[in-house]
Amino acid sequence: MDKRAAHMAVYRAIRHGILVKPTHCEKCGEAKPLDAHHDDYSPTRVLDLKFWCRACHSQHHARLRKHGGADG
Repeated sequence: MDKRAAHMAVYRAIRHGILVKPTHCEKCGEAKPLDAHHDDYSPTRVLDLKFWCRACHSQHHARLRKHGGADG
C-alpha cells in the first residue's frame, strides 16, 4: 500500500470511530498537533501506527536517514 492510501485509510478509520486519535504525543507526551507514523505500509498493518508530534516524528526520520534506515 502506498503512503497516500495508508493516510486515507487512517483518516477514514478515525472518522468512523474505528481508530481513536490521542490528544498527546505518544513519544514525548506533549499536547501538540499529531502525525500518524507507520513503521510498515502493508495492507494488514495500515492501522498499526504511532501518533507523534511533528518534532518527534521529524527527529525519528532524521535518525533513520542518518543511519540509513529504510523507514521513509
